[in-house]
Amino acid sequence: MSARRVAILAALLAGCSSSSKSGGAPDGGAADAGAFAAFKPDVGTIVSHGGPQITSPKIVTVTWAGDPNAAAFEDFGDKLGASEFWKATTSEYGIGPATSGAANHVRVPTAPPAAIDASALDAWLVQQITDANSGWPAYDPSMIYVVYVPTATKLTPPGPAHAEVTAGSAMHVPYVIIDESDHGSQSVLDAATQAASHEIAETATNPHVFSDLALVDFDANHLSWQAMFADAEIGDVCEKNDDAHVAGGADLPYSLQRLWSNKSAAAGHNPCVPAPAEPYYNVAPLDPEMVSVFVDTAATASTGLGYRVPIGGKKTIKLGFFSDAPMDAPWTITAVEGSWFSPASNKRLSISVDAGSGKNGDVGSITVTANAMSTGAGNAVLMTVTSKAPGMAAHAVPILIGTY
Repeated sequence: MSARRVAILAALLAGCSSSSKSGGAPDGGAADAGAFAAFKPDVGTIVSHGGPQITSPKIVTVTWAGDPNAAAFEDFGDKLGASEFWKATTSEYGIGPATSGAANHVRVPTAPPAAIDASALDAWLVQQITDANSGWPAYDPSMIYVVYVPTATKLTPPGPAHAEVTAGSAMHVPYVIIDESDHGSQSVLDAATQAASHEIAETATNPHVFSDLALVDFDANHLSWQAMFADAEIGDVCEKNDDAHVAGGADLPYSLQRLWSNKSAAAGHNPCVPAPAEPYYNVAPLDPEMVSVFVDTAATASTGLGYRVPIGGKKTIKLGFFSDAPMDAPWTITAVEGSWFSPASNKRLSISVDAGSGKNGDVGSITVTANAMSTGAGNAVLMTVTSKAPGMAAHAVPILIGTY
């Protein structure tokens, strides 16, 4: 994910590490996209802020001496841009095929450092790019440098990222950092290519993360979706899903991460593509209203789709069950304050699921009671409703509650 954070929305997460909210189908009516779905989902759209994108990327793969996966990383970079995966995940945003090849393979001949931090990595990259004798390919603005930091190196901060570094007044260099030590229970190779598929696509669609934003953040009406993720680029918003990872095809035989598709989301299908073969199912909050809320101690209000609930009062929220194909059995819904992957620790809402099971076309309900807000907490609270069918990946919808 990018190093960028959305400060005002981060305040919405007070009391939980991450949080969520949602708008619902504005008219509560039948879907006009997704032929089977009984209700039209109201899902956020990731928008462009007008900054440049890299429409014909050139991938430069950088590894250090002795990396056992160097050849695989180079092969991955060479095949990614012509693959069906790349087309499925980036073409709707105006990104064309990416290219690479032997001339864009950099193997650093020295031993990797024992430790390196982000600022030192920035400086090192600029030094290599601007040194005519470094052996690196000559810089051009379409290049995306993908630096694989080996497991023996302690990276600070840890984990994958994409960044932007400047060289002089005019050279903006977007690059990807892959922390090979950040692999958990997976193989180093699988975790690295999953992270690279995520970060390279985000770099193409939003390369100037510090100076001139492009595709990042949800539209203004969907404050809830923005707050659930804080960083909202096309990889970030899919990475925590149960079905986040997918095996590439014969043209890209590596482990990959699904990425957000505005088109698929708007059509009532799985918003993270390439979509799994199983039906996509979820619930749509019905008859939401525009809620004006104050986040933390903000002087001005933010607005988004949600529901108003008076302090000490309650509201019953109707939810339309929908799926984009027939389901064999009903699914159940649960609701938490905060996000589905990180519930809130302090309970500003009391939540009761009244009708919590259904299939396409059914209507469920949740009753929300607003408790007293803590001083300085503002009046915005996030709630997430999660749908879970037996043996299938879960799906979630965030909902914004404004308390008064």
